[in-house]
Amino acid sequence: NDDDDDGGPNLGLSGCDDGDDVNDSEEQEGNLLELPYPISTPGPMARTPLDVAAFLQTMAGYDSDDGGRRNKRFDASTVSSKPNVAGTKIGWLADWSGAYPMEEGILNLCESTLKDVFENKDALNCSVEKVLDVPFHAKDLWYSWTTIRSRCILDNFCQTFGDKVSGSILSSSEEDDGTNTLIKPEALWELRRGTRITDNELQNALHIAQNWSNSANEKLFSKYDICALPTSQVWPFNIQERWPKVINKCQMETYHQWMEVVVPVTLAGLPCVTIPAGFDKERGLCMGLQLFGPRGSDSKLLSIAQAYHRVANWSSKRPLTLFPLEQ
Repeated sequence: NDDDDDGGPNLGLSGCDDGDDVNDSEEQEGNLLELPYPISTPGPMARTPLDVAAFLQTMAGYDSDDGGRRNKRFDASTVSSKPNVAGTKIGWLADWSGAYPMEEGILNLCESTLKDVFENKDALNCSVEKVLDVPFHAKDLWYSWTTIRSRCILDNFCQTFGDKVSGSILSSSEEDDGTNTLIKPEALWELRRGTRITDNELQNALHIAQNWSNSANEKLFSKYDICALPTSQVWPFNIQERWPKVINKCQMETYHQWMEVVVPVTLAGLPCVTIPAGFDKERGLCMGLQLFGPRGSDSKLLSIAQAYHRVANWSSKRPLTLFPLEQ
């Protein structure tokens, strides 16, 4: 979901166990608070949910118990080829009560998919309810995610390339857009931003992330089995366009704000599966849905995706029309 592989929905198996409380990671002896889960993790991609499950099993690897036995961290056999997901309660978060600007047609397509397939008694027979009272302020989520992200990128860069290379690049002129340092402008922006983030600011961002993680469990997953969001705020855009600057008359403040809709899932460290929602009728452009749940719900999410795949089977379909994007 993110061209830097840091912003997309992440694998819920990473980090703490299901029973861990994120509040157990409070500061001790003056050390900075640390999240009990990574801010992002790699995830599998495949044509079908069953293939995703098999890939995930390989990626997740094994744990060793006291007896030296190797146990799978994720078992693909827990995802049935013909799952029955009737009665699943889905919370539809849409545009987060207007916080996330969307290009025209995205919400309508996603809502049509939820109604025509998920709620259809002759299809999946789930219940879908729009979440009118969002559980957390979008601005706080954005502040937390961008702060943690910039510091993580800076720390990883310095660890990878060492002090000499890092110091040379970071000491370059602010007017340098990356041409002299051979680093793309967006990456250079993240690195420079990371140097300006204080420990107190990072601490505050980590607290917000933990509070949101707790809030998701208390306010969402106490009522819904899973929740849904669009995968993107824009339709696929022209390859010549570096990134969308404006969405529905709203100016984007950073190079990655057009993907802000993935932040709630990523920041809370929740498992998520993305599924195709269909095509834009006018241009044949594709859109998808994020389905996410509490930690440990990987099998459930993949089972729901598999049930949807059996009904919709989007991987075998093509748009009726496909016009070139505007130049």
